[in-house]
Amino acid sequence: RRLGVDAAAIAASVLAAVDVERAVELTQAVCRVPSVLGEELALAELLADTMRRSQFENVELQPVLPNRPNSIGEMHFGAGPRVVLTGHMDTKPESIGWTLAEPYSGALIDGRVYGHGIMDMKAALACQIVAMEADGDQLVKIGAVGGLGKGERIFSVRYVGETAYVVTFRQIDPFYVIDLSDPRNMTVEGELKIPGYSSYLHPISDTLVLGVGQDATDEGRTTGTKVSLFDVSDPANPLEVDVWMMPDSSSDAEFDHRAFLWWAPTNTAVLPLQSFNDRFSGAVVLKVENNVITEQGRIQHSDEEVGAIGQTDCRVLTLDEIGTEENNEFFYVQDGGGQVQGCEPNDQGGAAGLFCNPIPVDEIDFYYWDGEPTIDTTGLDRIEICYPDWNGFQNAVQRTMVINNSLWTLSMSRVQSNDLGTLDRIEAIDLT
Repeated sequence: RRLGVDAAAIAASVLAAVDVERAVELTQAVCRVPSVLGEELALAELLADTMRRSQFENVELQPVLPNRPNSIGEMHFGAGPRVVLTGHMDTKPESIGWTLAEPYSGALIDGRVYGHGIMDMKAALACQIVAMEADGDQLVKIGAVGGLGKGERIFSVRYVGETAYVVTFRQIDPFYVIDLSDPRNMTVEGELKIPGYSSYLHPISDTLVLGVGQDATDEGRTTGTKVSLFDVSDPANPLEVDVWMMPDSSSDAEFDHRAFLWWAPTNTAVLPLQSFNDRFSGAVVLKVENNVITEQGRIQHSDEEVGAIGQTDCRVLTLDEIGTEENNEFFYVQDGGGQVQGCEPNDQGGAAGLFCNPIPVDEIDFYYWDGEPTIDTTGLDRIEICYPDWNGFQNAVQRTMVINNSLWTLSMSRVQSNDLGTLDRIEAIDLT
């Protein structure tokens, strides 16, 4: 109701339009199909079969990597802009300590579906299909605004009263301000073009919006976490008044809004952050005052110093050897903080602080999806793709909150409190 919206009325309208029982049953079905990272084929086939038996058209499995296809389907509602609903099928390996139900049972207990991956997009995949199946007579379009970022994707939308902020991206980030006061005649009031994109937008005042996303080159290649401060006091002329960046990093707040914290009493923003190159995993605390973003400090859930990585007896390949056209898996591993190395038959292989996956030289063409391999394999027995392998995943901050004057953070390994002002650690409870 703070935004003038009756949430209960919207919920009642949605429930009247969708088949809730089918949503529950399909959620249970997708839960019962394991889809740990790298083993998503069975779930992709289930989703494709479900769409084929429904009203979807042009259903297909799009090959990407072995056992990792995209499951794609279309549904047509007439002329107008295209809406794309996306999600991921992979889950983390199942955790221990299940009590109410088995991980892949999809058990319905007291009106809730329990199972591995339910909150990790599986339920959302089922709900996307059921939402598209809803009776079209109850979903009436009364207005639209088009022409936003032609040839680009919409990365984020934020509604604030009668205004919508929209970010699209391909090579640059158009930030749009849209007037929603007349739903039948929505208009674009202002536009700002800047490098990179914001995939999460958070209003911090009537005139300021924080954006969390990625900086990018002029060619559209992302280069690291970027926090933007937008001044929207003049809707016709939005401005990016300040930025904070950390190269070669990413934040869960880019795709999970619950990972972001804005604490208005002290103008403090907290977001989780991971950098494979720097082997940093934790949270960054930012102050926003007088239209300026200032880093207050960082919080980690580790007591150990992290050393240098990558030492190996194999030859580390350069981006020039791999190919810099972003047309192969090796490029993204190397560019994202990993390491690609060529090993001779007598080389022990592996690399300090990295997990290495060996690939026979006669199979490397599979990892180039456009063009021929550029790696000279003369004298090599194998190519090794090496990924960061440290406990950053375990120590990755997932949630933050403020209690009294303490900033509490939660990871898979720890619950920790720090002084909100100094960020000194007060208490830590290890969970593993």
